[in-house]
Amino acid sequence: MNWIDDRLKQREDAYRRTVLIVQAAPVVFDNLWDAIIPWVEEAKKKNIPVFTNGTPYERIVVLSTPVRFGQSHSDPKHLTLSIAKDRSAIVVTGIGSEPTTLILDMCADGVVCIKHKGEKVSIADTAISLLDQFFFPERFTDET
Repeated sequence: MNWIDDRLKQREDAYRRTVLIVQAAPVVFDNLWDAIIPWVEEAKKKNIPVFTNGTPYERIVVLSTPVRFGQSHSDPKHLTLSIAKDRSAIVVTGIGSEPTTLILDMCADGVVCIKHKGEKVSIADTAISLLDQFFFPERFTDET
C-alpha cells in the first residue's frame, strides 16, 4: 500500500462514518427528547408553567414568564432543539446568548453518541443540563 491507498481508505472510512451518523441522527434526537419529557412533566408538578410543542425535527419547550411591573404581558421563553441540516449535530437555542451545538459522533463502541465541547455526554445528563440552564438561568453564565 502507498499513500494514495491510505487516502482512499481514509475517504471510504469517513464516508461510512458520516452515513452512520446521518442515519442515527433522528434516533439520537428522539432519545434526547424522550429524556427531556419526563423532566418537563416533573416541572409541571412543581408548578413551573411549562409545556412542549414542535415538529419531528424541531422540538420546543416553552416556559411562561411572569409579567413584570409596568408591563401588560410577558413573552414566554423557548428552548428549541433541532437537527442540523446536515444531521451532524443537534442545535439548541434558548439558553445563553449563542446556540449550543451538540455534535453527533462515532464513539469508541461504534455507536453514535452526543459530544459537547469534545467530550462524550450521556443523553440523560444532557437533558438535565439543558433544562437546568433553561429553568434556572440565574445559576449559569455564558461561560459555563
